[in-house]
Amino acid sequence: MGGMRPRHVALALLTVLQSVLVVLAISPQARVGVKTFLLIPQLLPGAPVRPLMFLTPAPSKSEVRYGYGEEERIADLYRPAGGGRHGAIILFLGVNPAGREDPRVVRLASGLARIGLVVLVPYSQDMVDERVKPQEVGALVAAFQYLEQQPFVAPGRVGFAGFCVGASLAVVAAEDQRINKRVRFVNDFDGYYDLRDYIVEIVTKSFRMDSTIQAWEPDDLAQRVVTRELIENMPAPEDRAELGRVFINGEPLESLNQDVITPDGQVLYQLLTSTDEQEAYRLLAQLPPSVEGLVAPLSPSSDIGGLQAKLFVMHDRRDDLVPYVESRRLVAAVDGNVPIHYTEFSFFQHVDPTRHVPPATLLHELWKLYRHLYGLMRLALG
Repeated sequence: MGGMRPRHVALALLTVLQSVLVVLAISPQARVGVKTFLLIPQLLPGAPVRPLMFLTPAPSKSEVRYGYGEEERIADLYRPAGGGRHGAIILFLGVNPAGREDPRVVRLASGLARIGLVVLVPYSQDMVDERVKPQEVGALVAAFQYLEQQPFVAPGRVGFAGFCVGASLAVVAAEDQRINKRVRFVNDFDGYYDLRDYIVEIVTKSFRMDSTIQAWEPDDLAQRVVTRELIENMPAPEDRAELGRVFINGEPLESLNQDVITPDGQVLYQLLTSTDEQEAYRLLAQLPPSVEGLVAPLSPSSDIGGLQAKLFVMHDRRDDLVPYVESRRLVAAVDGNVPIHYTEFSFFQHVDPTRHVPPATLLHELWKLYRHLYGLMRLALG
């Protein structure tokens, strides 16, 4: 991934600093404003300097374990230096995360800890293996319960921040009745709202904006994850083997033996090769319960009324893993029920701020990012 030009970044940071100083002159939340401003360079791969590294003490980092049913889950825990209680945030990285030691993950988590937040980064082998399972939601609920019980975490100031599919699962976890009244905030970055719609968008390579169908070319990762989950949840082993050979392993489509797969397999084959939206919805509804049953537990749309946390939503306007209309649907569904802050960006490539844009656009994008993060930090930092 390429970084931003240092000249552009320096100019952008100078301009944002001037804007922040104006805000701080009249805002009672001066400390939050300063911390938010200092956090932004931590997120930019091309930033020539990261002031937090010089102005704040390094946080501690440790591996922790917590129970989830009969399982034990692992996570990295970042704690601010010094004592006291702090707001806390659970970062869920989504499918195929680069790893807990990826510089982007460490930079974000340590930056948040440096400004005063406890950060928990859960690890999921399934997600690393590009598999999305309903039990991830329960594991996130368990992570929240573990975090809020720690003596160094301030009561009532724990929330989620998720990325891509991880964002959607974080919203589902925040809706869960076991914790929904205590989740203070959720930051959803490039998530989907309804898995059924998302599957149709992936297989048809299009999405609906109002009454118009727009062509869309999904990233290979998005296609691979959705296709694998559909195939591997088919009940008949012959369907899993034959469809997996072609659609997962990449063997030629014409080599598919139609006589081997079951009638259910035929339906899935038609779905995976469909280009028509209405046909895709019809075929998806005909799949066996083992496949259709994945949709509700992994969709924020299934119990959106259970969401009580303040919702922050971010989306890359040109995202090729999840179309931005999914975030717009989420915002429309909760509008009026919970407080919302929604921001669309043009300088992200999916969740990385690495898309080259003109300097004036970059300045505006960084200002939007500051405003978004400032609202989030006000809740998290207290």
